[in-house]
Amino acid sequence: MEATELILSVLGNSPEPIDGRTAIQKISYFSSLRVGVDMGYRPHFYGPYSPVLASLLENLVGLGFVEEKPRLTLRGRTMYSYSLTDDGYKLLDEIRKREPSEFAAVRRVVDRSKKIAGNSINVLSWAAKANFLLSQKGQEISYEEVKEAGKRFGWKLSDEEIGSGVKLLAGLGLARKS
Repeated sequence: MEATELILSVLGNSPEPIDGRTAIQKISYFSSLRVGVDMGYRPHFYGPYSPVLASLLENLVGLGFVEEKPRLTLRGRTMYSYSLTDDGYKLLDEIRKREPSEFAAVRRVVDRSKKIAGNSINVLSWAAKANFLLSQKGQEISYEEVKEAGKRFGWKLSDEEIGSGVKLLAGLGLARKS
């Protein structure tokens, strides 16, 4: 599965538009880990961020495969919602037929992210940060070690935030809660 196919699969497996670029970044991050797609994630304010994904998403919108709808939030910020267009769904059908196991793995991530975290940008970000730090450490890590390691990237995580993130990671099969 290629990076573009992963993005289309994430959007196509969501029963409703995905609200926020951060949510797409994080759900795609978890999906990329499950299917082995390197999207060049690096530390960022809201957790791992892929400039590759940002560029590909912009291209998919420009090509008419993804619809981007802006709306103002209560804080006066612009939030973007993303969904597939009819042409995007045609591509998705090809991906589903060509890459059935990867497509199913992405579907599980999308479903569990919605079920466990409600696609909350905060919970997705906390989980992505915790997972990123776990992957850097390469072994079991305590909440205190996560908090300390996160400071290197300017991330301040509370025990509650880490706990919410770990709950999602455990549901995705990416971490064990002990």
